[in-house]
This record gives sequence, C-alpha cells and structure tokens, in this order.
Amino acid sequence: MSGILPTCMRGLKPMARRNQWEDIEARAYWQWAQFVPLLREHLYHIPNGGYRSRIEAAIMKAMGVRAGVSDYHLPIERGGFLGLWIEMKAKPPHDARVTEDQAWWGDKMLAEGHAFFVCRGFEEARAATEWYLSLPQTLLVPEIEIPDVKELVNAA
Repeated sequence: MSGILPTCMRGLKPMARRNQWEDIEARAYWQWAQFVPLLREHLYHIPNGGYRSRIEAAIMKAMGVRAGVSDYHLPIERGGFLGLWIEMKAKPPHDARVTEDQAWWGDKMLAEGHAFFVCRGFEEARAATEWYLSLPQTLLVPEIEIPDVKELVNAA
C-alpha cells in the first residue's frame, strides 16, 4: 500500500483511542451479569460510544442514535422505578468525566421515573445493580389494552 492518502482523507487527524480501561470494566460487568438469570435475560448494552467514520456516524444519527444515552439499561420495574440505567466509567485514575449529554440523559431518566447511576468500575456497577434488584417488584397494572398495530395504522 502506498503512503498516499485518498483525497477524502487528506487533512484528517487520527481518531483518539477509546478508553480501554472502561471497556475492561464494562466486560467484567457483563460477564458477571450473565450469571444472574434476570440480568442475562433483560440487561442490554447500548453501543453508542466508539469512533466511527463520518459516513457511518451520519447514518447512525439518521437512524436515531443520540449522544449521551447510558451504556446499560435494565427494563425491569423495581421499587417504584421503571428501569435502571447505568453510565459506565473506568475506575480512577483512568476514569473520564461525564459529558453534558450523559448528564442530561441521566437527569431525564430520573425525571421520567427511572433509576440512574454513574458507575466508576465493575464493583460500583455490580453494587448499583444488586441494590436495584433488591428493591420490591413494582406491580404495574395496565389500564389500557394495547391495540394491534395494524388497527393503529388503519385508524390514522
């Protein structure tokens, strides 16, 4: 391969590396969660982070990806909360600051009745999750029957 860059790449700076320490903590949390049946079935990771090409980033944005959405979501009701959101950070001294978008998302989720934690490392994420799961199950009784989506389309 020659050392000549395509015209579209000239002048671009190399992208910063992801925080590998955060990745290690996140993988440890995920591996632990796989031993808890409720978490194995319901917990999921939102892959918003990472570095993408400009084209891929534009496509993802057009599909609804938004900055600041937390790393993990557990859509299970407990203790009056509608779900749990975890923003994962590496442990100090390798931790990163919480961005404005991440803080906004956390505040929004709290206002909407969800639990939200910024966890610096696997131990904090595990402790927050164990606390959340120890809360009594919230019993939601839907008062409205969910219609068939085709009925909604036909009614519009």
